[in-house]
Amino acid sequence: MKPTISGIARVSAVLARPSGTTVQADTTLDATGTLCPVPIIWTAARMRQLPVGSVLEVLATDEAILDDLPAWCRATGHEFLGFETEPPVYRGYTRRSHA
Repeated sequence: MKPTISGIARVSAVLARPSGTTVQADTTLDATGTLCPVPIIWTAARMRQLPVGSVLEVLATDEAILDDLPAWCRATGHEFLGFETEPPVYRGYTRRSHA
């Protein structure tokens, strides 16, 4: 079976953070048990509450987060820091880059 563009993007997003590095989150958003687009809607709302430079950890069980969080960061200008994957939970990290 040939990999899809989505599958390729997903693999590169998961490998975005070097193995063994850790991200210190300032706050955690638990979106486990929800489906797309809820984790991103909640992420956007939480980011508006954080000061610039803060790191948000997003917990999700919907693997769509692997595509959605990096795409949302590109679209909004916030910094995508990578994922830690421990299925069924995916931990995504993003830094608020602007007001």
